Amino acid sequence: MSMIKIENLTFSYPTSYDNVFENVSFQVDTDWKLGFVGRNGRGKTTFLNLLLGKYEYSGKILSSVQFDYFPYPVSDKNRITEDILQEICPLAEEWELMRELSYLDVDVDVLWRPSGYYIEQYFYAHNVRFIAVTDQFDTADPGNLHGGIMLPLKNMINEAYSLDIGRKIKAQARQAMKDGDYIGARAPYGYRKDPDNCHKLLIDENTAPVVKQIFEWAYERVALNRIVRNLNEMGIAAPSHYKKSTGEITSPGLIGSGKWQTRTVMKILESEVYTGDLVQGKTKMVDHRQVKADDDNLIIARHTHEPIISHELFIAVQEYRKQVCEESRAVHKRAYTPNIFKSKVFCADCGRSLHRQRAERKKGPDIYWFHCLTNSRVAKDTCKGVMMQETELIATVTTILEKELSVALGMSLPLFQLEARQKQKKDGLKSAKRQEIEKQRRLIRGLYENFVQGILTSEEYFELKAGYEESITALSGDIEALEKEMDALDDQLVRYRAMEKDVKSLAQDHVLTAELIERLIERIEIDHERNIRVSFRFKSEFQGEAAK
Repeated sequence: MSMIKIENLTFSYPTSYDNVFENVSFQVDTDWKLGFVGRNGRGKTTFLNLLLGKYEYSGKILSSVQFDYFPYPVSDKNRITEDILQEICPLAEEWELMRELSYLDVDVDVLWRPSGYYIEQYFYAHNVRFIAVTDQFDTADPGNLHGGIMLPLKNMINEAYSLDIGRKIKAQARQAMKDGDYIGARAPYGYRKDPDNCHKLLIDENTAPVVKQIFEWAYERVALNRIVRNLNEMGIAAPSHYKKSTGEITSPGLIGSGKWQTRTVMKILESEVYTGDLVQGKTKMVDHRQVKADDDNLIIARHTHEPIISHELFIAVQEYRKQVCEESRAVHKRAYTPNIFKSKVFCADCGRSLHRQRAERKKGPDIYWFHCLTNSRVAKDTCKGVMMQETELIATVTTILEKELSVALGMSLPLFQLEARQKQKKDGLKSAKRQEIEKQRRLIRGLYENFVQGILTSEEYFELKAGYEESITALSGDIEALEKEMDALDDQLVRYRAMEKDVKSLAQDHVLTAELIERLIERIEIDHERNIRVSFRFKSEFQGEAAK
């Protein structure tokens, strides 16, 4: 068993000002059979591509397992199967490949056969009808069986043709960029696409003044947080919600919360498009992954559309933001202590993650606080406000854990003892069924001897043999079910032992660690009266929630 942990995942496409994911946190057990279901545009494929490392993102994706795409692309269908498998999984031993093929009831000889073998021999021998409509090929028609010889060659030609088309499309796109055509899916906030030419940008009279105001605030040294708060308090729709109202965005997965975010404002302030210039080609694909491109890949086209701000204003804002960054880096700051509650503490009133802030002291250790930033970063009076010192939070959560663990351990003891007896009983039952299988196999061998000696007719032999084989199949199914039940019991026993260990650790040390929190706690909520509610990960064992 392994866990795939997603922590504060935030991602947006370069051509969009809106996040597909924003501070998303959850975890997935690799033993699960999990399916992602949702309408188009919700982010299903995007999330899988993020797991494969195709896109840059903020946050963390933690996993001890490797992610693979299936089926694997095979460029040359005429290659020997073994060579392709060795390329896909170079560390696999030959005996491992043979073992997996045996599970599939496939002849190991396929390892040394090209793909053409299946059309010409394998499909024919196993009564498999193969039809290629576009090639007018059908294995059931002896008249065109020779067409199968050409199919692997056609596949190679088609693949080469596809690659050539891909190169031509990329070349055409880059030439369009050089010509000053906008190739983004949606127009940047502040602009709209020309109805007569989707590659040309026109001023959006509704949103262009907002963009201009954002740059003017930045020029006047207004902080990003304050700009965001101003926009939200003025009731100005965030870019995603505005584009939804115009019909430019239809997918609910791209709409977001409807509130302006510092990230959104920052992307606007960094975009040269508002000066009337187009700077495209900031990203490129490398090994099916979208990465940031070098400056050599950039394509800059000047004066392609009407500007919203002047070049002078844009340069002044960039210089000021650069100055702020340099001044911030120049200030010597002591390192923060590790946050053991990372991605776990939330505001009970507005649901946002609480910010951990440090109060530096000249004498003694620094003091850390958890508080809600909604009123300062979203809009005033949006939240009742939460503030709690970290030491108080640690003490309270430790007390809750000690209590709930002890209660859960006491409640689980009878279950532990019962499950231990059940496991022993099931183990004996499995052994008995295996003995019965051996007995049935001996009977089958006896049937064959009776058949050879003429005691049984052919019909009697096959009828009795089928009955014994059916019994063996049923017994094998029973054994498999017992093994699954025993594995589940083992897991429960392991969790009980881990719970027992956690109880002893807390009782002895009274120290709350990040590992313990991650393993036991799902979520911690604090309201404006500093009441704490803890949601545990294993509800069956921990009764779901505990509150102070």
